Amino acid sequence: MMLAKPFPLHVETLEFRDMPSTAVIAQPAIDDVVHARRFAVGSGAGQVAQVSVYESGTNALLTMFQPFGNTYTGGVTVATGDLTGDGIDDVVVAALSGSSRIALFDGATRKLSGEFEAFAGATTGAFIAIGDATGDGRIDLVAGGTTSIRIFRGQDLWKGSPKVAAEFQPFGGSFTGGVRIAVGDLNGDGIADIVAAPGAGGPAAAYAYTTTKAWGDTQPTAYSAKLATITVGGPNDRGGVFVAAGDFNGDGKADIAVGRVVAGRATVSVFQGNQPAKRLYQAFGFTSTEPGGVPVALRDLDGDGRAELLVSGGQGVSQVRVLSPFGGLARSFSAFPPIYSGGVFVG
Repeated sequence: MMLAKPFPLHVETLEFRDMPSTAVIAQPAIDDVVHARRFAVGSGAGQVAQVSVYESGTNALLTMFQPFGNTYTGGVTVATGDLTGDGIDDVVVAALSGSSRIALFDGATRKLSGEFEAFAGATTGAFIAIGDATGDGRIDLVAGGTTSIRIFRGQDLWKGSPKVAAEFQPFGGSFTGGVRIAVGDLNGDGIADIVAAPGAGGPAAAYAYTTTKAWGDTQPTAYSAKLATITVGGPNDRGGVFVAAGDFNGDGKADIAVGRVVAGRATVSVFQGNQPAKRLYQAFGFTSTEPGGVPVALRDLDGDGRAELLVSGGQGVSQVRVLSPFGGLARSFSAFPPIYSGGVFVG
């Protein structure tokens, strides 16, 4: 259902009543005003997977949908960006269990426009991030699986089974706890770098990888060179680390956001991308003290050239907080109804 009349809605005051379980829920859906820039929130495991898409500047809820139908309950990760080159952010959704299924939804039409398995035969899901890793001016898709990272060229995503442009194992083949990823140009050379962090069981650290050439144009052995290692916890903090990349301080280079639980306390930090030892921001006391960490995203929501920090809640809540680069709380809202029982992912 599409509402022809614009109905901007600030999510802090949104109430959910008798939400229908249709494949696409537009409440409200604004179809005579084009909102080019979006961000998305995906549900965690335990209920039918759902994605909410918001207009970046106003927080208007543009649409809600079930990306894999009304039987999949495994949780989804999300990313947004202009993959089609039409100036409107598209939405990418990845399954977190049962498969590594990735679905692409066109931002202009809100319809499914591509679908494929990032890691054929895998049952442990995928984490996703987007950015121009191949240096050709098109946004690419990067997927983290059980052990590997794969890069898919943006222009190939609509072909059903896109070719893997590059692949490497950031922690070696023996670690099978999953690879969480971020993509951003950390060193300002015009080619997006890759930040990898381990899932459950791995050390509390984030690792930044770069190459002197575009990803996919050099040998896989070059990917083993790390730009930096950022230690973000102690030896007992092994619940997993979430990472994001974006220009938080406005210097034209991507910075690195890290969400994790340290000594039972949910902690979010931002480190300068080209000087990872320099911490730009740190905050505590978020909704989650789950050992699995705190999902984060860095997105320039208001178009001022500096990315806001999006932080989502852990198990049992759907709270999303938006923190400004200047340290203040810009927004706080619940992405799903009060009866929702799982954590959420932002992107």
